[in-house]
Amino acid sequence: MYLVNSPDAAGFMELMATDTGRKVALGDKAKFNGAAFNAIGFAHNAIAETIPKVIALAQDPTRTTVDQHHAARQLAGKVSTVLEQSQASIEAVARELGNEGNQLIADAFALDPNRQVIHAEMRGWIREQVSKPDGIMKIREAAKGHSEVVAVLYGSPHFLTELSPDTRDKIIVDGFQRFAPNGWAKIQHSQELTGLAAKYPEAISKVHLFFYNRELASQANRRVEV
Repeated sequence: MYLVNSPDAAGFMELMATDTGRKVALGDKAKFNGAAFNAIGFAHNAIAETIPKVIALAQDPTRTTVDQHHAARQLAGKVSTVLEQSQASIEAVARELGNEGNQLIADAFALDPNRQVIHAEMRGWIREQVSKPDGIMKIREAAKGHSEVVAVLYGSPHFLTELSPDTRDKIIVDGFQRFAPNGWAKIQHSQELTGLAAKYPEAISKVHLFFYNRELASQANRRVEV
């Protein structure tokens, strides 16, 4: 049924022939918009339109085995080009969203240099609370009600507050979500797209691995034209 006769090849071809399988490997465009939506859509279409052609090649009585694999290699090359372009577009959107999100976070939690004395007192208060039984709870409550407390934590190394890195980070992230939700959403969106783009090289590799046999396809290069 397939040019590459192996369980892995059959599994890949069957998976990528379905919308659900493509969503796993290439992402679900419905979750995104703009350039990311388009890039994922192009990737889906390239695979969806090419899989039937590769399957048909295996049953083509007018082609030799070498010709079948050579043609499949050409199809794989076209699909790979689309997937590479989609990956690049997704990565570009991820970078843009990450930059926008980081800037929104930076703007929301910028420390006013005219309040350095107050900030020093805040750090001192935080250090005092760390050693108390209910101190961490009080720090969390203060951070929930005052973005400036979050800004001080964000702008200070953990050792200046004596908070553990993990506790500090959790309080800061809660502050991002509370006081800069748009910036945090962009960062989360960016990270999701970065993770999605990281899947594409594997899909590209499998296209070349399972669409055709490289050794057979390469024999077409030895054809003598008369």
